[in-house]
Amino acid sequence: MTFPIRLSVDIPDLVTAPDEVIEGLLRARDGRWSRQTKAMLLKAGTDRLTLNDAWASTPMSWVCPCCQRDKPSIARLTPSGVLLCQLDYHHDHLNDRAKAIFRADNPFPEAREPREQLIRAIDSCRQLIERFSTTLLCNDCNTAEGAAKLALKGEIDPDFSFSPKEIAAFIKPKPNQPHEVDVERAREIWRALQPVFDDLVAFAGTLSQRVAAGRHRKEGRPGSPYGRPLSDPEIVHHLLVAQAGDLYRPYQLAGHLDARSRSAAGAGSSIRPKRRAAGDAPSAEAFAALDAQQQTSAPWRAAPADWRCEVCERGKAEICRKSNTGRWSAQIHDVPEFELETDPVNPRYRLAERGRPIVGGHRSALICHDCRNIVAEAKRRSPGLTDASLTLEDLRAVVLAVQPHGRHEVDFDAVIERGLANADRVAAVGDYWRHRSLASGLFHQATHLHKRHGWSVDDVELSNGVEN
Repeated sequence: MTFPIRLSVDIPDLVTAPDEVIEGLLRARDGRWSRQTKAMLLKAGTDRLTLNDAWASTPMSWVCPCCQRDKPSIARLTPSGVLLCQLDYHHDHLNDRAKAIFRADNPFPEAREPREQLIRAIDSCRQLIERFSTTLLCNDCNTAEGAAKLALKGEIDPDFSFSPKEIAAFIKPKPNQPHEVDVERAREIWRALQPVFDDLVAFAGTLSQRVAAGRHRKEGRPGSPYGRPLSDPEIVHHLLVAQAGDLYRPYQLAGHLDARSRSAAGAGSSIRPKRRAAGDAPSAEAFAALDAQQQTSAPWRAAPADWRCEVCERGKAEICRKSNTGRWSAQIHDVPEFELETDPVNPRYRLAERGRPIVGGHRSALICHDCRNIVAEAKRRSPGLTDASLTLEDLRAVVLAVQPHGRHEVDFDAVIERGLANADRVAAVGDYWRHRSLASGLFHQATHLHKRHGWSVDDVELSNGVEN
């Protein structure tokens, strides 16, 4: 006779648990709670920290594969007194060129099965085009690659990416400092690799034509959570969920942990915005009239009376500016701020994005018109940039000085550099919106079949009309 194994699992509240508890449970991660991070803050003489998802998802012993610096050597104090702990995903933009080639030659069919076969064929072929796999690098290495390409603008193909080993060949790393870039060495590397790059672009065209002719298609779906045996951790997890009932909601822990690990007290390597002398302020009557006028704007209505811009920290009255004609104006913009995927299950449904950063969600952020104008001006100066090219952290970093009732002083060289370095993020955001639109459409199809036609949930999942 066998007896069931009884396990008792204590799940701490990851939002409020002491730092020592978090560190004891999660040896393979890092965060603002770790002893190493606290020691770095103490050494830097600051309590202000910017620590991103990628940094938090790696162990304290992580070493950059490009510059070979460990985390204590990578973390650096910005001129504004913020300890910057940031890692970035670096991918081969040749994959993006291949995507454009394949999409031009291979329009997606309406029928689900041919469309899935085409997507899988393109995904498989594109992997043959890349010169290197997506790699996690320190922020300084990723930024140095963007700086080298910016310095070689007009010479270098914009879809060419230096590999981590190639970046290592033209940077001069120092502990806790941004890299120096040897532009001439970067130029030599590009010229040596240009024939290889051109050959891969031509190869992408050949493969694209083969896919368009029906080759490289494969019937059936790749492995999914429903088509393979459960692993031991998954079985234990299912038992835990079943026994815990409403006391435990699966997949919330990862989000709580990420929120607990990250920090955004400041950002970037540029100077923190200085507060300059204020310009002319509107009278109470003038602001009241403007406030009433702006009630037709949803973002303005959504911002409470004590609202502060998430970038420059000015309030509603402080963002008011007088035009040359003497007219007061002010606007608040609702912009999306994106977060990386934390649920380990969801990437299985996003095969086309394999090997790249995956955005899992977004929130609304309310910023003033002067901060939003930085994005618009960046797009004007560098037409390849998009609304997704700059994060709120980037905007905070490039604003050199702010004043109530006046325009910002902005380092637009840094704006362009950061925007170009965020190409991975732009691609991930595009993938996210496409996936979100597809998922929303499938949800409405499933709801229609379930409610209007009485189909069971199992029938909906197995039907040919709805994708899992």
